Amino acid sequence: MKLNQLTFLLLIISFFSYSQTSETVYYDDDKNVVDSINATTYLVKTIKDIEKVYQVIKHYTIDGRLIEVKNYINWEIEYYDTQIYVLNGISKKYHKNGVLKEFRLYKADRLDGKLLTYYENGQLKREDLYIKGEFISGKCYDKEGNEIKHFDYKIAPIYKGGQQAIQEFFRKNAKILPRHFRLGIRNNVIVEFTVLKNGSISDINIVASTNDYYSKEAKRLILLMKDWIPTIIDGEYVDYTYQLPMNFN
Repeated sequence: MKLNQLTFLLLIISFFSYSQTSETVYYDDDKNVVDSINATTYLVKTIKDIEKVYQVIKHYTIDGRLIEVKNYINWEIEYYDTQIYVLNGISKKYHKNGVLKEFRLYKADRLDGKLLTYYENGQLKREDLYIKGEFISGKCYDKEGNEIKHFDYKIAPIYKGGQQAIQEFFRKNAKILPRHFRLGIRNNVIVEFTVLKNGSISDINIVASTNDYYSKEAKRLILLMKDWIPTIIDGEYVDYTYQLPMNFN
């Protein structure tokens, strides 16, 4: 009996060892991938489950201070026959002094539950409630704990002129292949890029695409789009990674 129990325990340990893999990626101040000698921060990516369903990313300074923890789940994108990791579960961010800065709960890439933020002194700054991505209620506080007027947690990056300006920009600048134009063939691309605090663009990547030509065209168009108003998170301008669906038809 004891032998069987030991064998079962070894099988369990073996299974969890096999079903979890980790990768460390090093970055410099400009977010370029570098070796560990020239790095200022690094990410530890841990994929859990044989099916690669769950992923945890931990972001550290090079001296080992924890910056952020995010949990993800593998998610299928409709129409693109591909899958990506989206936020799911607890996400945490920390101040430079190690104090918790943000606590967020996600479900399938949408805020779902409590969103809490804190000042560097540990004082609660915000207590919001979201359900399926929709803001329900919230309170904000100053550094002494006094309640103040509530303000939005996130103001997303905006192209000057809004969605209508984006559509007009694409209409004027997108290069559609003549055959696709004649036949009315529709091609879709989801492009991801970072809007920096100064409104400029960096780190352009293709998340999903139905055609390689339009992947390149999407990158070209994003590089031409200069007039972005940066993101505000909890009252502060920040660099923010943004995904934009693009339809070429």
